[in-house]
Amino acid sequence: MSRRIWLIAPLALFLASCQDSPDAGAPTAPAVANAALAETSLLGPELEAALADAAATDTFEVVVNYDETLTTLDAVTSSVLQLGAGVIQFRHLSMLASLATKEQILAMQTLAGLQSIYLNRELRYLNAEGRGSINADDVHALGITGKGVGIAILDTGIDGGHPDVAFGSKTVQNVKHVANLRDAYYFEGKINGTIRKGADLYIEDVENTETSVGHGTHVAGTAAGSGAASDGKYTGVAPGAHLIGLGAGDVLFVFWILSGFDYIIDHQREYNIQVVNNSWGSSGLFDPDDPINE
Repeated sequence: MSRRIWLIAPLALFLASCQDSPDAGAPTAPAVANAALAETSLLGPELEAALADAAATDTFEVVVNYDETLTTLDAVTSSVLQLGAGVIQFRHLSMLASLATKEQILAMQTLAGLQSIYLNRELRYLNAEGRGSINADDVHALGITGKGVGIAILDTGIDGGHPDVAFGSKTVQNVKHVANLRDAYYFEGKINGTIRKGADLYIEDVENTETSVGHGTHVAGTAAGSGAASDGKYTGVAPGAHLIGLGAGDVLFVFWILSGFDYIIDHQREYNIQVVNNSWGSSGLFDPDDPINE
């Protein structure tokens, strides 16, 4: 079942060579009356609409979903190919992609074991819609914006040069970890050395601690961005809050995450940090003794 939930978001994994129309010498698909749409339609709504005004030989990229308890990938592939349509298989999904004419798509509905046929439609990015989906705008209207609250973004860093998360106003502190961790260790007998604290292994007041990835800046904007660069369209969930950025690196390691927490606790009162964002993780079973979980 988990492999079928991708049905409503067809994947755009199509090779450029598949943009060509099916070969003129390919087998001709049996003609199917449009009335079949209303009776046994397996077509997604966007595909159904696209086919309504299409000529019989117009081609479309579609995703064909099948029930793996009733048929097999090879059987569906063979049947689709016999209709004269093109095929791209997926390695782990119970579906395949096809480049097919209107006639061939309509004929596919008669194949055994098929569940649906969806258009390879264009998807869109969602970001500004986030506030409305959690009713944040209604809370803002009540005057609740997170004003005075510090949100620590423990991530890849924050680009304080972006007007939505500007350093010095929105981002009140931005720190970057010391790169050469091995040089920071203390060993017995080290001359003029002291054991250092994780919270101290950060450089403060860095305008841009986001060197390449962009993830931390994105998260910071989602949490508390001012929306200055978009006339408010991309205002964050808590636009009154201020940000504390902790650049733990483009590649996150356990130690730098722990050092980030050490810094946050060290400066919690100074910046009134009440929220810490951690949009990262690992896989496997939950381990209560893992240092991150501790």
